[in-house]
Amino acid sequence: MDVRRLRSRYVTTTLKTIFLIAIVTVLIRQDLLSYASIETAISRWPWVIVGWALTFCAILIGTVRWHFLIHAQDIVLPFRRTVQSVFVGLFFNVFLPGTVSGDLVKGYYVARAVPGHVAATVSSILFDRVVGVSGLVALAAIALLAGSRGEWAGRLGDPIALAVVGVAVGVAVLYAALLGLTEDRDPVLKILRRLAGRLQFLSSPLRLYEGIRVYHSKPGVTLASIAASMVAHGLFVVAWICYVRAMAIEGIPLAALFVAVPVGMLMASIPIGPAGIGTGHAAFLAILALLGSDRGADLFNLVLVFQFILAGIGGLIYLSVKANDPVPTDHLEAAMMDSSAQPD
Repeated sequence: MDVRRLRSRYVTTTLKTIFLIAIVTVLIRQDLLSYASIETAISRWPWVIVGWALTFCAILIGTVRWHFLIHAQDIVLPFRRTVQSVFVGLFFNVFLPGTVSGDLVKGYYVARAVPGHVAATVSSILFDRVVGVSGLVALAAIALLAGSRGEWAGRLGDPIALAVVGVAVGVAVLYAALLGLTEDRDPVLKILRRLAGRLQFLSSPLRLYEGIRVYHSKPGVTLASIAASMVAHGLFVVAWICYVRAMAIEGIPLAALFVAVPVGMLMASIPIGPAGIGTGHAAFLAILALLGSDRGADLFNLVLVFQFILAGIGGLIYLSVKANDPVPTDHLEAAMMDSSAQPD
């Protein structure tokens, strides 16, 4: 890694850290992060446990979904290895944020387990992310349309409603193109193939897009994955309802959480801090304030605690996997990028 790139990484990390510290400081000083709310949740712990159990079920559904997407790429991988990769990814997402993301590590270990399928593995991860976002957006759009005449829909405001509907339309167009257009009619594929012959750096994006195109011939897997994603995110929203009960927060229309939580999680996924720290607090504080509550940041803390618990489990699994497949952490990104440049 050259000095300029290393310096840029340090500057970016420093700015992100300052930003996160500033957000958390403001939240604490304005009493928007309250220890009293956590005490209330502890005293009503059964609600918290149920919420965490629902979240765990959602993660398992997501794991099964990715496992089938991997198999659709003709990659034979034991389900146990898929589970290991998911939990190792959860560990890296929380404890080692930055360029070595959880998805990168997930893909790396699957590619190591099944050599010769790097591009297909990465394509399955990318498509899994697309399906995950699709489930979030679809759930929010359906809830918004179902509750469009409700008072809470007006409180969320037109910008959020328009954003949800706009993204939902975009996702629908994407799937219509993926499932409806054959290779010879796909304009994106034609352009990439034409340019990749002249511009070598486009060869990897071309291979990834060709990997995603595999799901054109697997409509059953694609549609089942979207449905599974909606179920998983539905469980996650119900988990939030449990957190609201745990903190004894009154006044939040529970139906509105089926819109607020997906929007908040999309905002929390902005890669600034580990596990959405800072950005997630600010996002849920702002969204739930529209619904009459200033406890959005406190509720997000319950999500964070469980993420750290899962990351701890993932860390133990990582130590076990690393013992059998010892590769230095700082070489993960380089190894993955080098492998992706090689043909399957």
